[in-house]
Amino acid sequence: ALGQLYERYGALVFRRCRALLSSEADANDALQETFMRVQRYPPSGVEVMGPWLSSVATRVCFDLLGQRRRSV
Repeated sequence: ALGQLYERYGALVFRRCRALLSSEADANDALQETFMRVQRYPPSGVEVMGPWLSSVATRVCFDLLGQRRRSV
């Protein structure tokens, strides 16, 4: 199921991460972390996956940006 989600929505999640992080390498890291979180905390009751995954990816990106600020 996770592989199917990745195949269908991976590009959408990557574009969202790339837009927020402005770095392809960071966007790839965020893409992986997004799907790791989905694996750890599978969606229940989510009817429309695209917007939900986009919101998970947004949270991952904000978390990464916050980590950057704290480490500087």
